[in-house]
Amino acid sequence: MQRLITLVLFSTLMSASVAAQEKQKAQTKRAEALAKASTKALHDSATLALLLAKEALTTADTEPARSALYAAVNQARERAVLRHKAPVIFVDIAPDSKSVATACEDGTATMWPADGGPGVTVDAGAALTSVHFLGRSHILTVTKKTLAIWERGGARVVEMPAARHVATAAGVILWGEDSRVRIVSTKGKDLLKAKVIAAGAGRGEVALYVVQPRGRVLLYNARGRKKTLRADKETTRVVISPNGKLVATFGKGPKIELWSHNGKRLATLMHEGAVEAVAVHDQAQRIFTASSDGTYGFWDKNGKRLKTLTHESPVDMLAFADEGHFAVSLEGGHYISIWSGDNILDLLEVKRWAHAIRRVTPDYVGLGLAVEFADGKFVFLHGDLSVVKARNVLRGKMKSWRWARSTLFLTDTTGAAGLQHWYGRPSVRLRGHGAAITDGCVSPDRTYVATASKDGTARLWSIDPPLPIHHHKTIVTGLAVLETRKRLLTTVWNHYYFRDLDGKVLKHLELPNVIDWEDVGGDRVVLAVRDSNVALLYDTDGNKIADLTHDNPVRGVGASTTGEWILSFSTDGGPARLWDKRGKLRKKLAHPAMIMTAGFLRDGKTLLTVDAQRQLRIWSTGGTVQTEWSVPDRAYSFAESPNADRIAVMSENIKPVQVWTPKGVAVATLEGHMGRVWHIAFETGTGRMLTASADKTARLWSREGMPQRILRHPNEVRTCEFLPDGRGFVTTCKDGSVRHFAPDGSLRALIKAHNRDVWRLAVVEAGTWIATASYDNTVRFWPISRKGLLDVAQGTLCRDFTKAERKKYAALLGK
Repeated sequence: MQRLITLVLFSTLMSASVAAQEKQKAQTKRAEALAKASTKALHDSATLALLLAKEALTTADTEPARSALYAAVNQARERAVLRHKAPVIFVDIAPDSKSVATACEDGTATMWPADGGPGVTVDAGAALTSVHFLGRSHILTVTKKTLAIWERGGARVVEMPAARHVATAAGVILWGEDSRVRIVSTKGKDLLKAKVIAAGAGRGEVALYVVQPRGRVLLYNARGRKKTLRADKETTRVVISPNGKLVATFGKGPKIELWSHNGKRLATLMHEGAVEAVAVHDQAQRIFTASSDGTYGFWDKNGKRLKTLTHESPVDMLAFADEGHFAVSLEGGHYISIWSGDNILDLLEVKRWAHAIRRVTPDYVGLGLAVEFADGKFVFLHGDLSVVKARNVLRGKMKSWRWARSTLFLTDTTGAAGLQHWYGRPSVRLRGHGAAITDGCVSPDRTYVATASKDGTARLWSIDPPLPIHHHKTIVTGLAVLETRKRLLTTVWNHYYFRDLDGKVLKHLELPNVIDWEDVGGDRVVLAVRDSNVALLYDTDGNKIADLTHDNPVRGVGASTTGEWILSFSTDGGPARLWDKRGKLRKKLAHPAMIMTAGFLRDGKTLLTVDAQRQLRIWSTGGTVQTEWSVPDRAYSFAESPNADRIAVMSENIKPVQVWTPKGVAVATLEGHMGRVWHIAFETGTGRMLTASADKTARLWSREGMPQRILRHPNEVRTCEFLPDGRGFVTTCKDGSVRHFAPDGSLRALIKAHNRDVWRLAVVEAGTWIATASYDNTVRFWPISRKGLLDVAQGTLCRDFTKAERKKYAALLGK
């Protein structure tokens, strides 16, 4: 009887085990099918792809599910869907970016909060042609016969006969006959009825401007308050700086007058010939002018001429870019020039185009240009005038484009829209509308765009993907996470940025080209400056602590894990120098040859040097050599195991990695790589090793140095790191991808992180996130845990499956 019971129990357990296995297989199969569907849906809608991939990873933790979710998160931009009962033909965004206005074919206009919440609808009584914000709390609706101003709550303020008009933060400018204009405030009151020479919308502090005969210039702020400028009687034109704090007035003569926004005359600038073009920038406090006398003028706001330059052709346009650090000029319809504008104008680049240029649109935040030609084609230019993207993300002829923080928002004649990212970042087509896009605009804070569509919706799209991203203006050359202070240090050639983990810049340093730097105990950073005899010690708030001086240029630096000691060495083959954490010199470590690499070991009390004669030495902080031995080749780097029992030395040439004990006993030779080894990592606990090589492989080795697995990549493997707590390891590749592997070497996820070389990798927040730095000028953050990835996906989604989508994927969703 007992045997029978045992047999029945065994049979029951086996059946349950088989059932569980079958269930797991079914879930895995369904997860993979959902992941495949997500990848396919990504072409039409990133939001739908995100929903499917999230469902896949919730069903089973498989590589296809994780990879699909990373891809969907990376492409997801949709942040709100604003639904209407008729096709949406126009969209506008308030100056504070907190509200969106939409216009429908049925004559209704709606004001929505930018988070997609309920809106307030007004009825214009006839088919609308457009809707515009007047400041933050009023809108203007436009039909073929009427213009109407409405309050945010939906009350109509005033209705006027249709006329040629411009909407501004102060009100509406309406043009009548005989050059007469009427300006109506947002409260419905007439601000002006007069004959004018010119009138238009302003920027920032100046909401609109009016030029009247005999040089009377009126400036209105957003509240309709007026300032009168008694300008030169020949004045016909007004140029306003990006923030509206500086105003330039001029006419057909040689005189330019500079004013503050509150009406104070600041300076008078004089050319010998008629003024052709003017650009004003309040942040840089510079004025750039061009005249028919064949000269450019570069001035400060007090009217002091800083430099005079010449031009041969008529100047069509002047503008500042990159927050005033650069200036752009267009001559003769064919020549584009880039000028440095920081102190005095220096000509950086000139490019001549065979086709006539219709317009040049600079990015005021990042140095880039959009150039439109007379034939309707266009190119994107980097600051050195190299063509960044001659082909855009869309396929049709361009309808419009607008800058959004080093990103172009594009629409084309086919009714499509996209984000053309600058500096080599991947471009994104905005997919999700069910019909042609009729209009689109960029939020003033440059964080999102809005599109209107014939499908009866307006949609809001984020400029950046949902995962944290830090933008730089050129290649990111260094990255470190200073965990103890929750700081991130990124380097861009000679620029150093101390940031919090949300990306806010806490301190920006511009230093000579630094060749090496080291985190000192989490609260200090030591920097070695190229061609300088001084290494620099800073705290992680970017404040300088001390200069570490040598007799010859400093070659490299190192720091102890305790933060008590700093090591620096120079190019002269002389002694390395040991400093305390305050930057005081404590010891000189004599060396017979130039030091190739050096650094502290994990105990914080000993340090290692390797010289050009291939001699490796272990020193105490007291300056005594404890051990020394010869290595087979000139070394450029070393790594120490977590428990400090092994040291790996990487060669300058294509040589095997040698592994030694701190006593100089060779314990392993990692042979097999056919290219230079860029990086080696040790796993805590197991002692396993991981190498990243130029031969397009990463290799996993046992503690004893026996090969365990070859992990092939499509290009050079730049760096690698083990993750804590058995989460596996990650590698970065020259093709811009990041791979997360399980501890056994099986692929857990492919992250198409960047579209250029991923050069640096840092583990963040105890291994739950990683940070990657790329040649595409960005630092990006990625969740590694399944929970973290699902949390990001959930926080990104702005909607659930629609009824049509549930019906289409019913077999996979199982609901």
